[in-house]
Amino acid sequence: MKTVWRVFAYLKRYPLLAIATLACAIAGTLMVIVPPAATKCVLNNVINGQHPERLLPLLVLVGFAMLLQRGLDYLRLLFNKHLRAKSYF
Repeated sequence: MKTVWRVFAYLKRYPLLAIATLACAIAGTLMVIVPPAATKCVLNNVINGQHPERLLPLLVLVGFAMLLQRGLDYLRLLFNKHLRAKSYF
């Protein structure tokens, strides 16, 4: 329990970095939902509904979501690195 209070003490000193790290983690995690939802749309609308013109936008959406997830992960790690570097001093 002591460790948790120490972490909160660090976060209290640098709230913007802590919020940015948490926001990137949450948004990056939410991007995991996009590929299964797009797969469902492909199966229901493109294959079963006979609408092949809807495939390309769904593929672009999945690609964008994956790139966004990787970018948010990178930013999260960058913010976390700066947060840890500041907490040592």
